Amino acid sequence: DLLQNLLVWARLQTGRMNFTPIVCRVADAVQSVVALTQLQLRNKQQSLETDIDDGCICYADPNMLTTVLRNLVSNAIKFTGEGGRIALRAHNIDNRCRIEVSDTGIGMDADMQAQLFRIDTRHTTSGTAGEQGTGLGLIICRDMIERHDGTLTIQSAPGQGTTFVITLQIDCKTN
Repeated sequence: DLLQNLLVWARLQTGRMNFTPIVCRVADAVQSVVALTQLQLRNKQQSLETDIDDGCICYADPNMLTTVLRNLVSNAIKFTGEGGRIALRAHNIDNRCRIEVSDTGIGMDADMQAQLFRIDTRHTTSGTAGEQGTGLGLIICRDMIERHDGTLTIQSAPGQGTTFVITLQIDCKTN
């Protein structure tokens, strides 16, 4: 995982990763992520709820969008205990696409949040079932979203879960 994450990050940083944004349906990326995470969800007896507006679209590279959502949902599963809930919501608001990945997990304090997107510090925490990570997934997610002129923000508190919020353009005219 570490090597794969490093390769993806290096390709992003050097401009060698294909970037082909199109107007795409968020529901398509969500459907793919739901299918890919079913085993993880079953193993921890968790539920994944989706609330995606039918017409929700964004201007994005579909592969990057799916990669980011898969990483965020996998992290939500990792840091949420058995029987917990994960929610994935997407809506178009004021010429922007807003996607939220929320969980009922362990949450994190402000110090931990500040370190999540820093490459110069090694920050990785074991999941609720001892799952390990590399500490690079969120950095890659942020870089991919910023490549789209979008934002990735976090809302969290210890013991109260976490919500990651992605905002993206709806079409190429606004880039």
